Amino acid sequence: MLRDALPARTAEAVRLVIATADGRATPAGGAAFWFNQFDHLYGDASLSPLRAAQLEEYLDTHLDAVLSSRRTATEPAPRLEGLDRTQQDFVLHWVGVIAHTNAEMAYQFANYAGRGLCLMDEAGVEAWLIKAMDVFDMAGLHAGIAALQHVEEFARELRERTSGLPLEEVANVLEAFVRGLSGRTLKVESAEEP
Repeated sequence: MLRDALPARTAEAVRLVIATADGRATPAGGAAFWFNQFDHLYGDASLSPLRAAQLEEYLDTHLDAVLSSRRTATEPAPRLEGLDRTQQDFVLHWVGVIAHTNAEMAYQFANYAGRGLCLMDEAGVEAWLIKAMDVFDMAGLHAGIAALQHVEEFARELRERTSGLPLEEVANVLEAFVRGLSGRTLKVESAEEP
């Protein structure tokens, strides 16, 4: 029952006994415990980065529903091998979380997360992932995958949003400045290129 309720975890049963004075064991019930069989692979950022084989083992567990003989975790694992341990832990955590909703979205995230972390910090990658999952929820799997695939576009838009101001917030000040320079009223409008 525990294995069914807690997939990707190892469950072990233990018989409890009370030892009598003469050495007999009197049954006293049972207990069970469970743990993530990959706890030794991740979680401690002071450890060295995981190798592709270790990453593949973890990904196999969470992505099993979408893997086949032609499509394996050997594709995303090498892309994650070059990340530092903290980034690997970040990606593995989110793969596990996303897999509870949709294994295909988790697989696609694993494929593009390395690129995302090259372009953005972890907060930016989380924002990209949340946007993709929102698209998935509203428009379906193909639209969600497309949102993940457009990581470069999201990173560029994120940089633009964080490095500038919306024109609406500063239009009045700019119009007053331009009027002061030219002596006449001019309209300030947005354009495709700044």
